[in-house]
Amino acid sequence: MALGQLGEELQVSELTELAAALSLAGTEGAKVRASLAAKAAAMRQRSGAEAEGKANAATERMALPGILMAFGFIIFVFYPALTQITNSL
Repeated sequence: MALGQLGEELQVSELTELAAALSLAGTEGAKVRASLAAKAAAMRQRSGAEAEGKANAATERMALPGILMAFGFIIFVFYPALTQITNSL
């Protein structure tokens, strides 16, 4: 089937699985709509999990820069006061 060949050429496993499901529907009389709906739901769930994982990784990567910015802000705010205190001693 052309869809299966395209999936193999592009190395997209979803296309290969879809071609297999369609060929089963043609030969075995399997319920195509239910099968495709289940595959679509699984693909959406996997895509959502991947996106959530990437978002969590980005949040973790931003922790250190956020801490450094906060530390820099504290130094920026309190430096003039510290210099005034040390100069008056």
